[in-house]
Amino acid sequence: MLDVLYIAVFSYSCGSIPSGLILGLILNKGDIRNSGSGNIGATNATRVGGKLFGFLVFLLDFLKAFIPTSIVGYYYQDSFHIAISSLSVIGHIFPVWLKFRGGKGVATLFGYIAAVNFYIFLPTLLIWIVVFWKTRLSSLSSLLSILLPVIISLFYEDIYIFISCISIVVLVYCKHISNIMRLTSGKEWRF
Repeated sequence: MLDVLYIAVFSYSCGSIPSGLILGLILNKGDIRNSGSGNIGATNATRVGGKLFGFLVFLLDFLKAFIPTSIVGYYYQDSFHIAISSLSVIGHIFPVWLKFRGGKGVATLFGYIAAVNFYIFLPTLLIWIVVFWKTRLSSLSSLLSILLPVIISLFYEDIYIFISCISIVVLVYCKHISNIMRLTSGKEWRF
């Protein structure tokens, strides 16, 4: 039981590092919460500081979940403990350092999926790329691509991985409600 607590705290702590905010301050982009959508994630970072800055934020947010999940997977090779490491995504969405107002969780969810099963991550990423290439809508790309891990994990992964995936995906969808409303009204921001 203590192991579960350690994994939960470790994973949440990694995920809660506000990389977009920290990197913005280091690179003199300012507090990115004061510009664009006010979000600390990669999409708003791209709006505020350009493609390279957005990519770096995406990479750091990805690693916040990929690293702890990989470490947990190395030491505990069972799906229950690995599923607990999905709390890194919760940490990103609800970081204690920012009064629980964080990002929308897509990059960290990608990192979690990549660490759980890289062969599930690759088609997920491919869907994101294809949809974005066709539409230039980051939110639509994210919302469509993250459905694949849920579907695949239902059939090919353990129940714990499926529960962690569907729980996080539902949460990510909840964080995208404003995006979904703009998508349905045709007012979503395009790159």
